[in-house]
Amino acid sequence: MAKQSSVNNTGVTGAEGIYILKETLKLAGWTVPRSSDGTTYNASGDQITSGGSGANGMANSRAWFVVQSPNGEHQWCFQRGTSNNTSWRVKVSALDGFTGGAPSATQVPSATDERLLHGSGTDASPTTATLFPTDSTYRFHVIAESTAVGTAVPIYPFWSFINPTGSQWCPTFISQEAMDPNTFPELSSGTRAAPVTGDPDPCIYVCDYYGATTFDAYALWVSNLSSGWSNATSRWSYWHRMNYGDEAFVANIAAIIDANGLGVFAPHAPAYGTPSNPYNGADEGFPIFTGRPPNLSPVGFKGVCNHLKLGSNNRLYPDTVNLSSGAYVYCGDLLVPWEDGTAPLQ
Repeated sequence: MAKQSSVNNTGVTGAEGIYILKETLKLAGWTVPRSSDGTTYNASGDQITSGGSGANGMANSRAWFVVQSPNGEHQWCFQRGTSNNTSWRVKVSALDGFTGGAPSATQVPSATDERLLHGSGTDASPTTATLFPTDSTYRFHVIAESTAVGTAVPIYPFWSFINPTGSQWCPTFISQEAMDPNTFPELSSGTRAAPVTGDPDPCIYVCDYYGATTFDAYALWVSNLSSGWSNATSRWSYWHRMNYGDEAFVANIAAIIDANGLGVFAPHAPAYGTPSNPYNGADEGFPIFTGRPPNLSPVGFKGVCNHLKLGSNNRLYPDTVNLSSGAYVYCGDLLVPWEDGTAPLQ
C-alpha cells in the first residue's frame, strides 16, 4: 500500500483543513467530479484551488465539493456554512453518486443512497454543525491509502483528525475505514447494486466532533461498551446489508476480545489496559470488532477494522508506534495510521 499524507499543518482554518483533505485524497487517486466556490458552480470538475476566501476558495459561504474514490464508487460531499469555517454539512454516497437534485453555486447535489454524516436540513436549506474548533488553534492531519483494501468491493481508506495546539486530544475525526477482508464474507454473488451473497459495502464512515478539551471523538465509538453494548449513540456508521431488502444505515458499536469475551477494554483505565509486550517491549495494537449487539436492531457482526487498532498502553497523542515504517499515532484509545518518519507535533 502507498500512503499519501499531509500532517502537522498548523495555523489552519476549517476551510483550509477540508481543502487539505481534498488535495491529499486527490494525490491518492480520488477525483472531484463537481464543486462550487460559493459563487461559481463547476458541473464537471474542481472549482476550488485554495483554502482561503474569494474566487476559487473553500472559505466562502456555502462553498462545496464532491470527492470520488479512485474506482468511482464511494463519494463524499462537503459543504461549508455561511458565516464561519467551523461549521459543515457532510454527506456520503456508497455507490450511486451525487448526480441528482438541483446543484448550484450554493446547493449541493443529491444521491439516491446518500446518508448525512454531519449537519442536518436539506440540500436546499442546509443546516451545518460544528466540525472544528476556533480557527488557527489546532494542527490538522490527513493520511490516505492509494491502494484499495479488498477485491470484490475495493475500499480506499483515509483518516483525518486534529489536535488542538499543545493538546494530546483529537476531537475531530473524518474517516472511511475498510474492514479486514478475512473477517467478513466478501461479495461473491450478485453486484453491489443487487447483492445475493456477501457484503457490498465493507467499510465504516465517520465525521465527528467532540468539543471537550479532555476527551476525543474516538471515545464516542469505543467506549459505548461501558454500558454493556447498550449505548447506540455512536456517530461511527456503516451500511447493514446495503441493497438487500432489509438494508439500514446504522450506528456502529466497537469492541475487542478481552478475558470475558466481547467487552470494554480501555487502555486509559489502568484496571482494563495492558502494558507493553513483556517479551519484546513493543506496544500492542489490538483488533477492533465492529457490529451491532442483540439488544439493538438491526443486529449483526460487520467485521474487524483493517487499519485502525486499539492501543494497549496508557499513551496519548503524539506518541507513536513503528514511526520509521508502517507508522501509527495514538489518538485517544485508538492507533491511527501516520506518515512514516515524521514526528507528530503538538
